[in-house]
Amino acid sequence: MEHHIKRDQVIYAMSNSHEAVKHVQPGDRIVFETEDCFSHKITLPEHRLSSDFDYSIVNPATG
Repeated sequence: MEHHIKRDQVIYAMSNSHEAVKHVQPGDRIVFETEDCFSHKITLPEHRLSSDFDYSIVNPATG
């Protein structure tokens, strides 16, 4: 079976209280859509971080 973990299924802090996103079986295939470290806020070379950038959404973990 193939499972997909979407880019919007992220966490911003590690904790054992987070629920599992998926439960898989040995041999299953898992496809992860990962987010970049700035949560897709910088998409072009000319984009810059502004002074009001929300640093609570930096380095999301996927999966």
